[in-house]
Amino acid sequence: AVLFKGNVYSSSDTSNELYLLPTAVQIGAINLTGASGAATDVVFTRLLGTTTASGTVTISSRRAGGSARAITILSTGNAK
Repeated sequence: AVLFKGNVYSSSDTSNELYLLPTAVQIGAINLTGASGAATDVVFTRLLGTTTASGTVTISSRRAGGSARAITILSTGNAK
């Protein structure tokens, strides 16, 4: 995951912050919807925290018998 500043991601921006998941964790399914349909990114607005996309992201363990969790991201910026 990358934390970036501004409304649009730029891979060359030196202020980007990269966050690596532990090797035992993987992102499974990403099911997000934005104003123009399917989305792959979630951008939180600066003052209100609302999002450009909402939906679910599934995170699971790579270990045998490991569990999976779906994180729901609401358009209000809340996650559950």
